Amino acid sequence: MHALTLSLCFLVWLNLIVSHLISISWISHCPLGISQDVWSKLVDHWLQPTWQDKSKRNKSNRSKSTIVHTTGSVPMEKYRKDELDRTGIEPSPIDCFKKFHVSKPKNGGEESWPSEKAKELFEKMENKKVAATEDENEVDDWDIYKEVIGGPSHGRILGLGGGYSTKDVYPSDDQDCNKRICLEREEEHEKLKEEVKDLKSVLYELKDVVQSMRENNSNTYARSRQSAPMDNVESCSDAHLEDE
Repeated sequence: MHALTLSLCFLVWLNLIVSHLISISWISHCPLGISQDVWSKLVDHWLQPTWQDKSKRNKSNRSKSTIVHTTGSVPMEKYRKDELDRTGIEPSPIDCFKKFHVSKPKNGGEESWPSEKAKELFEKMENKKVAATEDENEVDDWDIYKEVIGGPSHGRILGLGGGYSTKDVYPSDDQDCNKRICLEREEEHEKLKEEVKDLKSVLYELKDVVQSMRENNSNTYARSRQSAPMDNVESCSDAHLEDE
C-alpha cells in the first residue's frame, strides 16, 4: 500500500514537472503580435486539466471523422469573399463544400477527394441539381444542401467550417431562428415553389394556345393567297364577256 502511494505521488510529481517544462517551452516561443503577458495566460489556460481533457476528446473525434477538410488555414469566409470579388457571384454552399474537401492538383495531375464520403455527398448534391434542372423545377442549393448534408447544428452549417452560420441559411434581423420559425419559413418557401410551378403550367398552356393561333392564322393566310389568283381570273373573264 505504501509502495502504491509512493508510485502515485511520483506520477503526480512527474506530471507537474513535465507540465512545467512544457509551459516554459511554450512561453519562450511567444508569437509576434501577442504580448508576453497575454501569451503566458493562454499557455496556463491550455495546460489546465479540463482543457487538456477536452483537447484529447476533440483529437479523438477528429481521428474518427470520415470527412477531411483540405483548405488548411484558408478560412471559408475568405474564399467566399475572394470568389465574390473575382466573379461578382457568391459561390453556392455546394461549391464551397467541394472547395473545402478537394485537394489541389499536384504535378499537373487532377484534383482528388481525400474522403470518399465527402465525394459521395457532393455527387449526390450535383445529381439532385441536374434532376431539378431537367424537371424545370426551381433549383435551391440550400435546400439540396440541407437535404443531403443536414441542417444547422449549434449555430454552424455542417461540412462548411466557420465560413457559414445559421443566419446564412435562415436570415433574421435578430439572428434568432428557432425551430418553429424555421419550419414556418420552409413551409412558406414550399408554397412559393408550388405557386411558381402552377404559374409555369399556365404559361406553357398559354404558349400552346398562342402557337395554335399562329398556325391557324398561317393556314388562313396561305388559303387566301391561293384563292386570290382564281378570283382575279374570274374577274377578268367577267370583264371580257361584258366587252363582247
